[in-house]
Amino acid sequence: MTATTLATPAVHWPLVGRSTEVQHLSALLGGTDEAGVLLTGEAGVGKSRLAQEVARRCTDAGMLVSTLSGWEAADGLPLAAAAPLLPAAGGDGLARAFTAATRALRQRAAGRPVLLHIDDAQHLDAASTALVQHLAGAVPAKLLVTARPEAMDAPALRALQARPTLQRVSIGPLRPAAVDALIRAVLGGPLDRLTLRRLSGITRGNPLFLRHLVDAGLAAGRLRPVDGLWRWHGTICSHEGLRDLVADVLRRLDTQERAALRYVAHGEPMSADALETLAPLPVLEALERRQLIRVDRFAQGLLVRCGHPLYGELMRATVSDRDRRALYGRLAAAVDAAGMPGPGAHLRSVLWRLAARERVPVPDILRAARDALDRGDAVRAESLARSAGAAGVEVLAGALVAQDNAVAAEALLDGGHEHLPAADRAGLAALRALNLFWGLRRPEQAAAVVDRARRTLPAEQRADPRLGVAALALSVFGDGRGDGALGDGVTDSVVAGAASAIRAYAAVFAGAPARVVAGFRDGDLAAPRAWASMRGAAAACHVHALAMAGELAAALSTGRAYHRAALPRGAASEVAMLSLELGVCEVWAGRPARALPYLREARALIDEHTPFPIQAYVFSEYAACLAALGRGAAAASTVRYMRARLPSGSVLGGHLDMAEARCRAHRGDAAGGARIAAALGERYLALDRLTSAADSLYLAGRLRPGAAVAEALRQAARRADSPLFVVFADHVDALAHRDVDRLAAACEDLAGRGYAAVALEAAASGVRMEGKVRDSRFRPLLATLGERCEGFVPPWAEGVARPAALTVRERQIADLAAAGLPNEAIAQRLRLSVRTVGNHLYRVYRKLGVTGRDGLPRVLAAPASRSAAVG
Repeated sequence: MTATTLATPAVHWPLVGRSTEVQHLSALLGGTDEAGVLLTGEAGVGKSRLAQEVARRCTDAGMLVSTLSGWEAADGLPLAAAAPLLPAAGGDGLARAFTAATRALRQRAAGRPVLLHIDDAQHLDAASTALVQHLAGAVPAKLLVTARPEAMDAPALRALQARPTLQRVSIGPLRPAAVDALIRAVLGGPLDRLTLRRLSGITRGNPLFLRHLVDAGLAAGRLRPVDGLWRWHGTICSHEGLRDLVADVLRRLDTQERAALRYVAHGEPMSADALETLAPLPVLEALERRQLIRVDRFAQGLLVRCGHPLYGELMRATVSDRDRRALYGRLAAAVDAAGMPGPGAHLRSVLWRLAARERVPVPDILRAARDALDRGDAVRAESLARSAGAAGVEVLAGALVAQDNAVAAEALLDGGHEHLPAADRAGLAALRALNLFWGLRRPEQAAAVVDRARRTLPAEQRADPRLGVAALALSVFGDGRGDGALGDGVTDSVVAGAASAIRAYAAVFAGAPARVVAGFRDGDLAAPRAWASMRGAAAACHVHALAMAGELAAALSTGRAYHRAALPRGAASEVAMLSLELGVCEVWAGRPARALPYLREARALIDEHTPFPIQAYVFSEYAACLAALGRGAAAASTVRYMRARLPSGSVLGGHLDMAEARCRAHRGDAAGGARIAAALGERYLALDRLTSAADSLYLAGRLRPGAAVAEALRQAARRADSPLFVVFADHVDALAHRDVDRLAAACEDLAGRGYAAVALEAAASGVRMEGKVRDSRFRPLLATLGERCEGFVPPWAEGVARPAALTVRERQIADLAAAGLPNEAIAQRLRLSVRTVGNHLYRVYRKLGVTGRDGLPRVLAAPASRSAAVG
């Protein structure tokens, strides 16, 4: 079968009545601003046809358009829909599909804007959805998505709609004038008005139903010309009967056509080469001419699918279980015989053979299980590995670890595996060490596993890079004294995913957040697909790197997108890590009242099964935020609780030290906080953990400025790659040397980057340095930053006016306004005039430092505001 044998259908139904939509959508996607479109509409309304025309216009305008489709028959097969985006070669490339797809798409684009056209997105598998999200941000690429409105709760659509620029556009039916123009174009002449009204009303302007109704009328002789006008003779089925009409069209296929369409319905996306071994070429050409099947060219060859999802649904519904088993067996045989180059060919073949209840060789099952794990489907990998028996222990262990089922994984890995080949034992040892450390909080036992493997394995296996990943994890999150080296060549999907996350953290800790940001942007780093908590850790590291590289706005938007995408997946540790980072970003922005809900969510989502590094980060930031909001006792107990749970000797204890320093400062003990933070910063410098050192020394230098702290911070900034750390050093240096000009520059830089809390501190320091200067450059900044911080002022920012106390009446009115009541309702409830309510609210806004009632819930929820609420 070639590209020319399956060509355009003989009867062409043009796109009519959509010119306004085509022009609007083409202009939207062709604009310079980031944009995406989600087209929704009922089955057959013409979403796909409209999207195809828009994609063609975008291509003509110079964009690179890559098209992919979701297929219900693929049964969620990982990366099935992503075939057009993946390199033609499989094998080792699967473990690094995200990086390979990013590079390939950028190479094809050659600087042109990129559009990802995604048809039937409700059927996208999870891995393909994640790849689309990654490419949208990393390439970057705009999205043109089609889906049915009743499928908006599908996981893929919930994830894609997390992009704030994806605009939903509903496609309605054709109007009667468009129906008239369409039928004129097809029949070559006009309809009488009665027939037009009947066809338009019964089909309700649905182009798919209209096409089948016209075809049926022509075939039956009911639609025929009379004196130059086409007219329908006799009755026409009701709108409710149109689905039956489509089913009847399929029922009237001959035996060969029906068999061929059944193969496509159950096997889509189906390799054209494999399909040709099951159905005669003339039959397939006839189905394509009638638009019952569609053929698309991808890098892997020609792929065939049903011409409309409705055809696939109806065909699959007519097949008995017995016939379906036989059909899957023939599909698998055809794919194996043809050497199908399509997405996940071997995995699909094995799944089909198992569905057909055939005996499948264990090596084939294991290869399919590894393929599923590579593609991020740990649940399917576990099922396949269990069916392989004892031979599937390594894949089964990886699938359990990837699902954060640490206890079951350790029970499996703890058994004797000396009978296995040395390479398998090295992989199991690395996997067990990572599971012991990350999942079960047993770093000493994990280190012993790595040490034993390096002593007892054959010499050529002791340098296995998978063992290097485990050792680096123990270093980065353990004693902090590792060299940070990580060799290449890790192809095991679970360990390789851990390697990506650990490499990102190691680089951030070492003072290279800008390099990590570039790695995620360029596709060299990506959140791993298989291991849920590692995926969350890597995504959180990306957000943290952005914040530490001075890109706070990007950190917030990226974090929100990651967070929204994680929610449908339901992995608590993943959501907790992203909630944590969003809270951290809000604190940097000077909004701890906004940060608290995120940090409280992170705290609620972690339990004894959560990896202990995640626990340490969450408890540290939660405690500091509580202290910032005046809840010192709760903050102190939170730190004590986590200290008791942290493994001894872990470098993560520094996070709790930093939390304690911040808690002391917020309680008014600036000297004590500075002392802890300065000592911590020196320890971090000795360990070459430059980002943590910069953070600690920056706090110390703001609390108690001094030349020694300023010089240490400058040293960390010189060795790191973050421009933000240079601003930190300038800020502290200006404080230490009372340099008003440099302080003003640092303040404006921090404010411009969005770090309003520390910019507010700098402005307050500038006011104190200037004394009673009439034209202060800092006072206007202080007012603006105070508003951006929504009433939050750290206690060591001396000279900044705190929110004034509210009177009893002001507090009553403020509470009602914060609850959403309009002024008229408040006036009626309190028996006041509307004008009096407005005057009170004006004074409330000025006292609390907000611009309107939208800011009241956040400020009134803060303990500092509550304590000063009534004067």
